Amino acid sequence: MNFYITKATINSSDLQIGVEIGVFDGSICVGAGVITKTLSGGTYLSIFTSKDDPDTPSKDGFTAGNTITFKLCINAGAAVITNVSVNYLSGSGIFSASGSAMAELIGTAATVSIPTVTTAIISSATSSSATGGGIISSDGGAAIIESGVCWSLTVNPTIYDAKTSDGTAIGSFTSTISGLINGVTYHIRAFATNYSGTAYGSDIIYFHITTGIEVTDVSEIKIYPNPVSDILNIEYKNDKFKIVNVLNSRGIHLEKVDIIFPRQQLYFSKYESGIYFLEFVRPDGSAKRMKVINQ
Repeated sequence: MNFYITKATINSSDLQIGVEIGVFDGSICVGAGVITKTLSGGTYLSIFTSKDDPDTPSKDGFTAGNTITFKLCINAGAAVITNVSVNYLSGSGIFSASGSAMAELIGTAATVSIPTVTTAIISSATSSSATGGGIISSDGGAAIIESGVCWSLTVNPTIYDAKTSDGTAIGSFTSTISGLINGVTYHIRAFATNYSGTAYGSDIIYFHITTGIEVTDVSEIKIYPNPVSDILNIEYKNDKFKIVNVLNSRGIHLEKVDIIFPRQQLYFSKYESGIYFLEFVRPDGSAKRMKVINQ
């Protein structure tokens, strides 16, 4: 028996590419097809179903006269919609050995939202990688399909940039961010995906440099005292720089300050003791970095 599906929706939204439509006789799937483009404007999905072979020990097809039901399988089974009503344009809801049917499917699912996820700070780093992760506090009402972190050189990276894949469980997860270049600033976000979509955590600015690596001396800028315990003085020999970023030893961006030429002050008393980096950025985006020890 052949089925021609001319329209299919879930909660009034057209089925997305990749959703599988299954034709069932009771609990037996007797045929299936996958959406490859939106069903509209004369486009339809053809599904062929097989009649049960009485010579086989188990049921492997439909029985003529039985009731036809449909199920919608999303993201390889991450969600299965069984509440599917049918509007038959031709044929009926009964299996026929030599018949065919043209139908519209209307699926109804519980309201599902995208997950809720936060981005964890970078906890450690090697010469070419860093350890980050995230926390999934809600799956949005549907199973998590994938989670991890994504990163790029520009703000708000997505899953179409470099990413990790770190499981499907609710709670915290750890990610190894690889292929990093020393001295380069990256944007990092955690993500989590269910069949409703992908959610992202906040964008973290991460400057990749391992603790103990000295940065090049910057002759145009003088900083003192260093080590510092309270106020750090900065003097500029020219006005070539636009902003200064404060980064901790793990490369986490802490503060962005406009340059005040020819001199200005930064208050380090608000930071814990440790190693910090000042990133002086020119209008063209190039930067110089200096290390500061906060006592």
